[in-house]
Amino acid sequence: MNFVKEKPKKYRYVIDMQAFPKKDYKLTYQEFGWEFVGQMASAFVWRKEYAKERPALNHLAI
Repeated sequence: MNFVKEKPKKYRYVIDMQAFPKKDYKLTYQEFGWEFVGQMASAFVWRKEYAKERPALNHLAI
């Protein structure tokens, strides 16, 4: 992973274990506003910026 120094922001990070993700797995998360950060084996790392209330994952049924 690469990290870039910039102004501080609030992010919710999520690690989602998916041994065999469905074809539209990444697209579904992105449609809900999550940014793909990286992958380590079957662990997918996502983040979502927020200002007030910490976003829920609402496990997207993926």
